[in-house]
Amino acid sequence: MRKQKQFLLDSMMNLYEKFKSEHPTHHISYTTFAKLRPFWVVKPTPKDRDTCLCQAHENGQPRRLYFLGIIDTKHRHIEDLAASLCCDISSKACAYRECENCKGNTLHLKQYDEHVSTTWYQSQPDVKQYVKPGQDKVKTAKRIIKAQYSGTVKTLIKPLDSYLKRRLCKHIFNLRQQFKAARTLRDTLQVNEAIIHVDFSENYQCRYNREVQSAHFGASKSQITLHTGVMYTNKQSVSFCTLSDSKLHDACAVWAHLTPVLAHLKDTDSSINHVHFESDSPSSQYRNKSNAYLMSTTPFETGLDEVS
Repeated sequence: MRKQKQFLLDSMMNLYEKFKSEHPTHHISYTTFAKLRPFWVVKPTPKDRDTCLCQAHENGQPRRLYFLGIIDTKHRHIEDLAASLCCDISSKACAYRECENCKGNTLHLKQYDEHVSTTWYQSQPDVKQYVKPGQDKVKTAKRIIKAQYSGTVKTLIKPLDSYLKRRLCKHIFNLRQQFKAARTLRDTLQVNEAIIHVDFSENYQCRYNREVQSAHFGASKSQITLHTGVMYTNKQSVSFCTLSDSKLHDACAVWAHLTPVLAHLKDTDSSINHVHFESDSPSSQYRNKSNAYLMSTTPFETGLDEVS
């Protein structure tokens, strides 16, 4: 049999617990459950590691509390833990801690010794100072590091409880509403509308088929910019990618990449006069005053009547 390879998105133990909750009448051991895993469903390897994770979600994961046996299995994921503080996590009043019934709720924890020492990790911004060779001026560079913290269980639980109430419940609610709005827009797209979902890819590093040894290092490796996206219309969806030897990712570069895409859209379907743009919205690329100006001028030169 030939099958498309698929990756497990959760651990086998978690999937087993979900299976038991969804099929309470099927009595099966964990060993048999693991043995019956289809051959095309494989466990991710280090090269398939999770990247581009949400920092708000990742920093709130209660892995250490679960390891210490302080929280239940059903609350081992951060969204389940946040939902346990609310009557309904999909309600804005509950998520924003304005609901009179649940705004005073605290974490559901098992009995524990608050003086036990433990360690945990958090991703956080860091500023590194450095001096370039041959220069005296000290420069700074911002980076994200995974810092290790040590302390008692009490010092871990208190900020986690505050983090869930102050930030994460709102974050989960906003995230779900954004996905819902994007899905609704796509499902109700009119014949004269299109959605263009864009994002800059990591710069592609070019290589020669045959190269001398010294070309392997440093500036000998040239790069090209990839601006990727998907274009949705009422009839179809088409993926695209534009390439440039310019490594700029600013507002001007965005519209230089989008201009041929809009021209192709009009050539393909001349009835489209309204385009919705979606992106991850970093202020250095899509969400700034330069882009607001270009969005109010450039698309209309291609014959569009409305953009959002």
